[in-house]
Amino acid sequence: MTQLAHSLYRVMARNLRGYENAEAETLYKKFVQGWGRIYNYKNKIIVCLSKKRSTGCLINAPFLDGWVEGGKYVAWLGKKLEFVWL
Repeated sequence: MTQLAHSLYRVMARNLRGYENAEAETLYKKFVQGWGRIYNYKNKIIVCLSKKRSTGCLINAPFLDGWVEGGKYVAWLGKKLEFVWL
């Protein structure tokens, strides 16, 4: 695993209640691994991810504030970006 990926997993872990000391492999299996789809609309990009048992913890994480409900505007994209779990 690259240093950048490892560092991003550590930042993610610090912001997920109950997973502060989790290993990168555990975080990957619980939150990242799975299917997903990306829908690119005129004014918004929606990233749909598979719902898992641990999704609730992720949706309520401080670092996703605003990205889940309605999305946030990303200037360099010129669109809103929103995350949805199905």
